[in-house]
Amino acid sequence: MPVRKVGRIRLQRNTAVILLLILDVFLVCFALYSSFWLRFEGQIPQQYWDYMIRSLIPVCLLSLASFGVFNMYNRVWRFASIDVLVATVKSAFVSVLLTVAFTYMLNMHFPRSVYILFFVLQLFSLVLRVCFIVSLQILMGCGLVLEGIVET
Repeated sequence: MPVRKVGRIRLQRNTAVILLLILDVFLVCFALYSSFWLRFEGQIPQQYWDYMIRSLIPVCLLSLASFGVFNMYNRVWRFASIDVLVATVKSAFVSVLLTVAFTYMLNMHFPRSVYILFFVLQLFSLVLRVCFIVSLQILMGCGLVLEGIVET
């Protein structure tokens, strides 16, 4: 039976995934708030403020589920490629579709421009997340996320 050793890992896999989850929760909340702030030019009406606050946790959970379905937490970030970018766009799109479905099911109709801004800001934040992870790997010589288990 081959001996398994972990190749060049600074953080344990679970720790890295938890850090990415925390980062994603922050980025999703920031994208949702920013989309309302941009739509209403800094003066969010009370009705939409209440909608945003009530939907914040479910939108975060739906977004994290979307990121998980598109394997955003189990990728080998050292080899980030077009596949990672396509998965990022797909996960952001599905996340916004789930947000639209959720808000319409609960009769919390956001303005259409909020959904569009949410998609753009979420996509931007996810691309920044990928760039951040890859740059950390380049600067530190190895990864924040697993590079993989090496069979020896």
